Parts: sequence; C-alpha cells; structure tokens
Amino acid sequence: MQLKEQSSISGMLYDIPKLLTIPEEDLHQQCRALETVLTHEDMRNIDVSDLGDQLKALSRYISAGSTPKAVLKYLCTNKMTTLFQNAFVALRILLTLPVPVATSLS
Repeated sequence: MQLKEQSSISGMLYDIPKLLTIPEEDLHQQCRALETVLTHEDMRNIDVSDLGDQLKALSRYISAGSTPKAVLKYLCTNKMTTLFQNAFVALRILLTLPVPVATSLS
C-alpha cells in the first residue's frame, strides 16, 4: 500500500521522457502533490513552479526507458545538477526512499 501511494505521488519521475506527451496541467498537478509531500512546516525541498518546467526540459535530453538512477547519473556526469536543481533533488529523494519489503511465510 505504501509503495502504491509513493508511486502515485512520484510516478512521473520513473518515466521522464513520457512527460513530453502529458498535458501541462497534469504535470503541474503531479508536481504539486510531490511538493506537498516534501514540505515540512515552511521548509520545501523543491519548488513546484520550477520542477514541472525542469522535468519537461530534461525529458528532451533523456532517452526512453531511462531509469531514475540513469537520469540522476546523466545530470551528474554532464554537470547539469544546478541547471535542473529541483529535478536533481526530487530524483535523489526518490532514490533514497526506503522500499518496504513483505514476504509470505505460508
């Protein structure tokens, strides 16, 4: 259930090249949801107004099927972390979230 919730909030980060094809309002709605989750009191990890634009621009550089880890590596390798600062922060947070693991003993 936690994984499903996390995926609904940050799912756009799993397929950044696809962002070229979704409506602008849908992208900004997903960015707002992510910003809400990443806000503590008055402190924000990302700026929703910049994140959507950065992800849209970044999607032009990333090939289809690129994983979030590959996108983060691309940003670091090409020294683009300050250019896409909000996307960089969002990807780092996504990739460091603990993944719940459940096993069945039956």
